[in-house]
Amino acid sequence: MIKQRFGNRLEMKPVFAVLLSLGVAALVFLTAVKCSFAVMDEIFYSSDYQAWSEQRGMTRLQKFIDENNVSLDDLSPLDEWCRQERQVYLSVYRGNALVYDSVLTAKADYTVYNTYYENYTTYTYTDEDSSASVTVDNGGDAFPTVAFADGEANVDLYTYYQDWYYDTAVALSFFLAFLIFLLVLTGIIRAKLAYITQLESEIRILEGGDLRYPVTVRGRDELGDLARGVDDMRRSIIEREAAEEKARRANQELITAMSHDLRTPLTSLLGYLDIVADGKYSDDAQRDRYLRAAHDKAYQIKNLSDKLFQYFLVYSQDSGELPRELLPADDLLAQMLGERRFDLESRGFTVESDLHEIGRSVRVNVDILCRIFDNIFSNVLKYADPEQPVTISCAPQGSRVIIDVKNTSAPAGRAVESTNIGLKTCESGAAAHGGRFTGREEDGVFTAELILPLE
Repeated sequence: MIKQRFGNRLEMKPVFAVLLSLGVAALVFLTAVKCSFAVMDEIFYSSDYQAWSEQRGMTRLQKFIDENNVSLDDLSPLDEWCRQERQVYLSVYRGNALVYDSVLTAKADYTVYNTYYENYTTYTYTDEDSSASVTVDNGGDAFPTVAFADGEANVDLYTYYQDWYYDTAVALSFFLAFLIFLLVLTGIIRAKLAYITQLESEIRILEGGDLRYPVTVRGRDELGDLARGVDDMRRSIIEREAAEEKARRANQELITAMSHDLRTPLTSLLGYLDIVADGKYSDDAQRDRYLRAAHDKAYQIKNLSDKLFQYFLVYSQDSGELPRELLPADDLLAQMLGERRFDLESRGFTVESDLHEIGRSVRVNVDILCRIFDNIFSNVLKYADPEQPVTISCAPQGSRVIIDVKNTSAPAGRAVESTNIGLKTCESGAAAHGGRFTGREEDGVFTAELILPLE
């Protein structure tokens, strides 16, 4: 088995799925934060919102002071208001002195603050454009005034209520990113689980006997290898069953063909013996010819029964193992065609021959070639119209010889049922010799054509 690459192993798929999901979630989080912050910056940093926020804070502060009767001598209740508001910074000035700060926690801090800044409550600078002197008051009088129970004081109030919205936007963006992470990770896992479920259903179909159902092969991990192996096994079983079926058919055809081939010369043998027994001959010479023909058919039957395994080689079309010998084509074909012509004429057929000189040799197995001609002329006896002539022609054509046997088919009422076993035998025998056999019928004329190579 080919060693898988690191990235294609099934054990690494969850790691990649988590990393991919985190990457998508991080991208969603950053995008959501950036977009939401951009929108809120446009809103919260506008002058209108700043003015509204400051006015809202001052109103709420004044209401708290009034409701709780807060005095300048005791500003500690303001700590509670700052805790309630949370997003505020509050400083209270009495004159130019800091008397309360929501950040500073001790009175000593106020003293240090006031000492440090008492010389910087006002300062003057020259404007570069107008060359005029401008005085800026940095003290408490620059801030709005708030009424306390025992007098007024300047208040420096800074509100940042918008921070809640920013924090909420971050939280919602994180929740959205986490949701996307779960969705992406779940989608990847579900896709793999769906493939496993699909493989399970397909294997159950194969278990039911439907080997033609293909197995889906997806990916290059262990699951893909498993599916590929199951599909290869399925195809192997199909090929093995096809080979077994082909072998069964070959054996059946072999038995059928052998029965057919034995029956053909046996029929001729019985025909010759019936002629002799019934005395249907003109003289002793003709009787002797019938007896010799019957003798030859009897030995042909013996040879056919002895050649069972050799005929199997013909069906396997393995011409390399078929024993053949080189013989003169003229003598061989004249003898074989002459015998069959005599047989037809003795059965009442009219035979017309057109045999051309070949002048070359053929490499054949005589027994199998005899079997081919027996089948051709047996079909003539069974299916030809005896009232019409049978034409036999033999002529060379290049590096091959062509033998044609033509006959007119018998009327439909006299037709004999055919299984085409004889024609299949002729095709196998011709192929075993490196030749070709065809049988065709046109306009009631049947032509059997045998082509053999010449040497």
